[in-house]
Parts: sequence; structure tokens; C-alpha cells
Amino acid sequence: MNPLDQLADIQTPDSVAWWPLALGYWLVILLTLMLVTVASLYIFKRTKQRRARNVAIRQIQALDENAPNFALSIQHIVKLTVQAYLPDKPVSAWHSKQWKSVLAAGKLSKSAPDIVDTLYQLHTSLYSNSSAGLGEPAQIKKAAILWLKTELPALASSSRLGDMHNV
Repeated sequence: MNPLDQLADIQTPDSVAWWPLALGYWLVILLTLMLVTVASLYIFKRTKQRRARNVAIRQIQALDENAPNFALSIQHIVKLTVQAYLPDKPVSAWHSKQWKSVLAAGKLSKSAPDIVDTLYQLHTSLYSNSSAGLGEPAQIKKAAILWLKTELPALASSSRLGDMHNV
């Protein structure tokens, strides 16, 4: 007599239900939704800022260099673009020292200090009768566009600006 003949058939267990989900799956779903939401908000904010920067660059390129309000227009465009990157700060109220610290907050002040100086001289010339020493309008345009392209992306995430709410 074979001992295997005495064995009973194998009983398969009931299939495991996929619903309701276990707590771990709910946590994974919640974490995924949170990550997608945060990533979407970041992408939306970044796209909005880039759009503002690109519009500003096109506006500066389209400016007439012989216009009487050329310097004021460039200063206005740059400040509006910075305001788009720093919506919680009173950018339009910033004056000499505060504006210079914004202009010099990035890498460009070390690698090309003449560009930062050109933009700061542009700012200070708005409050004087003379525009001597400003340089060529093409240089001013180039400096403003280069500053917008290189410094603005780092400006939004920079903590080097400190508290500039005191005007």
C-alpha cells in the first residue's frame, strides 16, 4: 500500500479581494497625489515666471533707442519682471540700496560687474537731470536682457535678499 494514496486533495483558499485597499496603498495614493499637486503648482509658477521674463525681453528688444523715455522704459520693464518673480515683495517701492542689492544678488555681479553697474546707473539716472555716463542704449539693452536671462531664475529661489519689506 502506497502512503500517498491516503492523502486528500489540496483545498485552494478563496481568492484575495483587491477591494478595499490596505492602508499602505492609500498612503501611496495620497503621497502620489500630493507629489503631482506640488509638481503641477511648481511647473505652473515657473511657466508664469518664464513667460513674464520672455515678454520683458521682447519688450526691451522692441524699444526705440532714441525715445526720450528709453531709460525709464527699461527700468520699468525690469522692475515689473522682478515683481512677477517676487510677488510678495514691494518691488516698485525699492530704492537705491535695496534695488542695488537685488541687482547684485546673483552670480553676474562677480562675473560681469559692469552689467550690474550699468543697470544701477540706469536706476540712479532716473532721479538726476543728466544721463551722462549711462553708455550706449544698445549696451543698456544688452545689460538688461543679460541680467533678465541669468539672474531672474535664481532670484525667485534666492534667500540672499533678506527682508526687504522695510521701505
